Amino acid sequence: MKKKNVAVILTVATVLGTMMGSMPVQAAKSEDEEITLTMIDHTSEDIKIEWEDSVVEGFMEEHPNVTIEVQRMSMDDYTQTIATKFASDDAPDIFVEDSSTLPIYIKNGYVADITDTDAVGRMTEGACEALSQDGKVYALPVSSNSYVVTYNKTVFEDAGI
Repeated sequence: MKKKNVAVILTVATVLGTMMGSMPVQAAKSEDEEITLTMIDHTSEDIKIEWEDSVVEGFMEEHPNVTIEVQRMSMDDYTQTIATKFASDDAPDIFVEDSSTLPIYIKNGYVADITDTDAVGRMTEGACEALSQDGKVYALPVSSNSYVVTYNKTVFEDAGI
């Protein structure tokens, strides 16, 4: 994939990532132009695969001229595969990545500034902080984690804690 196409592809990726409504697919010159996009992911949990498939299917229903081919692989192969594909100018159009590696993709010009897209505007405040650099947003979160501690209140009280 050429670097100039990355901004276009990220527009599509933002739609998939947010699951909130739809945006026009800017990769096509017209709604009649057929487009095939490649998505690579390392998801292995059945529930996540089911969710992801439903998002992709819903997007393609809203954009019948777009086909998204999803390729899944183990996490063991994923990072190296993505790096190799970028190095050989065969990068996927949509990919899932950890925010810790985003600065490398920004530095190499593999991802585009999506700050002014509708999808970024629909995100809650602070949701894109880890996906931003120099005030520009380069990716959207697909999910977030919440860490909590649970405890038995009675046991703690009995122990004087």
